[in-house]
Amino acid sequence: MKAIWTLIAYIFFSISPTPLATPVSKIVKVNGETFTYAFFRSLPTDISLIANFDSKTDVTSLILSNTCNSAVNGGFYDTKSQPLGYFVTKGQKIHNSIQSTLLNGYFWIDEGKASITSTLPSKSTGIALQTGPMLVENGKPRILHLSNDEHARRMIAVIENTGNVIFLTLYNTDAVFEGPLLRTLPELVDKIALLESLGITSAINLDGGSASAFYSDTTKLSELTLVGSVFCIK
Repeated sequence: MKAIWTLIAYIFFSISPTPLATPVSKIVKVNGETFTYAFFRSLPTDISLIANFDSKTDVTSLILSNTCNSAVNGGFYDTKSQPLGYFVTKGQKIHNSIQSTLLNGYFWIDEGKASITSTLPSKSTGIALQTGPMLVENGKPRILHLSNDEHARRMIAVIENTGNVIFLTLYNTDAVFEGPLLRTLPELVDKIALLESLGITSAINLDGGSASAFYSDTTKLSELTLVGSVFCIK
């Protein structure tokens, strides 16, 4: 099945009039594997969260209709295309929190401040979503113990000690829907922080693989399957 998806991605990449990925020279290595990475920085006040579970619109169209300067996908969704866990946008709660050892954190923004926590926000927020796993907490990479893991393109939300938000992607240059194992992400984020002199206080995993998208001024990675939600950066 994985080989079939890779073949589909390769064919789609070959015939697409707009490249799925703009080549980026930044690379990072872990356990003998090399991955391409890209990131962009945003003020929390410039970030909105677009729910796309029902409309099922492609990310390029969402960017155009919402005049986003940059964009990255949000968290996970279930077989009914509904959010897996807590989800709030424009101050309205769409879904309640769930118990999950994998989706063990929350990314949220309230009154211009972004937070990544392992506990549910104690007050109403402007935007929030449950996702995971947590990768960095209190400035320290976490150790992930996973029974099932596979290589896939990764999207990560990061908070700096300045209060800014960084959205980061890691993928294989020659197969853009492929990427690192989930359990290696804390180490990779820590290495990128050293390479780029980033003061990372917390980081959390977002949805990845075929249901992920990343658009910045240097890198464009489109989705292959539905992206349930999108962070729009004005």
